[in-house]
Amino acid sequence: MRVLGLNAWLHDTAACLLDDGAVVAAIEEERFSREDKHTSAFPAKSIAFCMKQAGARGDGLEHLAINLQPIRAFEDAERFARVLARPSALGGTNRKAYKHLLRSVERTERDAGRALKRLGLRPGWQVHTVAHHDAHAASCFFVSPFEQAAVLTVDGRGEWASTGLYVGRGSRLERLDSIGLPHSLGLAYAGVTQYLGFKKNSDEYKVMGLASFGDPARFGPAMRKLLLGRPDGRFEVAAGCLEDPSTGELDVRALEELFGRPRRRPESELGQEHKDLAAALQDVTEEIGLALARHLRQKTGLDKICLAGGVALNCVMNRRILDEGGFTGLYVQPAAYDAGGALGAASWVHHQVLGRPRAWVMDRADFGPAYDDEEIEQVLREGLLRWRRSEDIARDTAELLAQGKIVGWFQGRSEWGPRALGHRSILADPTRPDMQDHVNRRVKHREDFRPFAPSATVESFARYFETTTPDPFMVTIVGVRPEFRAKLPAVTHVDGTARLQTVDAKANPLYHRLLGELERRTGFPVVLNTSFNVRGEPMVLTPRDALRCFFTTGIDHLAIGSYVVDK
Repeated sequence: MRVLGLNAWLHDTAACLLDDGAVVAAIEEERFSREDKHTSAFPAKSIAFCMKQAGARGDGLEHLAINLQPIRAFEDAERFARVLARPSALGGTNRKAYKHLLRSVERTERDAGRALKRLGLRPGWQVHTVAHHDAHAASCFFVSPFEQAAVLTVDGRGEWASTGLYVGRGSRLERLDSIGLPHSLGLAYAGVTQYLGFKKNSDEYKVMGLASFGDPARFGPAMRKLLLGRPDGRFEVAAGCLEDPSTGELDVRALEELFGRPRRRPESELGQEHKDLAAALQDVTEEIGLALARHLRQKTGLDKICLAGGVALNCVMNRRILDEGGFTGLYVQPAAYDAGGALGAASWVHHQVLGRPRAWVMDRADFGPAYDDEEIEQVLREGLLRWRRSEDIARDTAELLAQGKIVGWFQGRSEWGPRALGHRSILADPTRPDMQDHVNRRVKHREDFRPFAPSATVESFARYFETTTPDPFMVTIVGVRPEFRAKLPAVTHVDGTARLQTVDAKANPLYHRLLGELERRTGFPVVLNTSFNVRGEPMVLTPRDALRCFFTTGIDHLAIGSYVVDK
């Protein structure tokens, strides 16, 4: 039973193919297009890859799931309007939204049909629309290791909803409550991100990193006027700060008045006031997220929680939910943002619509294309390159890292989601005090306040970090043990934390072995790991992408397949 899921109407377009509930292939369109990070382009190349990976021919697709259900723009908003005792207050706006979304679904179905026919598939698949937050909920719960769990989805917006509260049991999800426009935690975070001079719907993770350098008390009162939270987790965005109540977008001029200073110009100097504003925004976001999670804990009585939506990539908030929300387990799949809607739509159809039982857990993230040595060598021979074949790529890479070299690591299938997890990574020795600045300036060409993440073996991470819970997808932060902060300076953030990835030999044996080889040379099975790309570009996908990034940055060596490329 094959189900193809698509996220094709928002940013971060993607495709995901399930076969009997297990992911065969999943990838974001930006990796192919290379032109626009967080692209909204139709995922035609992603569809082609997924179907090719499955070897699907003829009538090899039974269901097509689209991450969008237009009627929910009307249904949910009407319910919201009734709560406000204004039955028709949002009716006109909703009718326009419904028509727009309906056209989007029709275009998606048409373009998907054309793409599939070009691949030789005969029509006959059944088309399903799945509400955006239902897809988010399905994307995390149905692939989680939990038989039952509370499920929280938080993002900018779907058809109308911005937040969903669910309970998952077995192969069923039940929506308990929702919050919708104009109240959106994701859009509020994006609006303040823009006010701080960064790109909204793209650079929110930069604001999360910047927050560690600030004092949340300075702008805390003003931020709590913008985002009004309640103990039960419900929240509101101040009406006076909205540019358009029908969309939930913030008015930057209103933010200037609220915070008493003009917006920051992009690329201008970051002052302490910007760091303090970021800290206040992050603090309030954590408070609201934690209140929502605690409410779910009380309402469901369950001690496991699954998170999805763009805000679920806020790893600082996730840690507080796990530590302070009364939960003993937390799961976030690696593509929690809108791209994950492709996975969610397909999973919703497989389990919720077709009633199929759960039998697969997502404990790895390598669902993109791979390139064998023959393909890689063919590309290497096209250029005037210095390269050599390695008898042991893990050993040779560890040797280079121990010498203080920066290495591009291109191995196996590419990752699903925005974070490098040991397949398309740039690696360096985390024990060197100057390495963070070195990689930021020479390689990534990005802001110097941005931290780097550590990867550590699953057997040893608890020795260096203040946690005993494995995290293969970098979805929470952890404390670096005080005695190791000075010994791992390149991956220890200013507040003593790190966004840890734990590496299991079953999920990624080559990367795990590299860490073991590195331990024999440096004493630590820990490596600095950042995504294989430069600022503003998608992660590399193909050998040619890797070579282009290698030769236009300060990366010293490229470990690609069984080959080492030198400069």
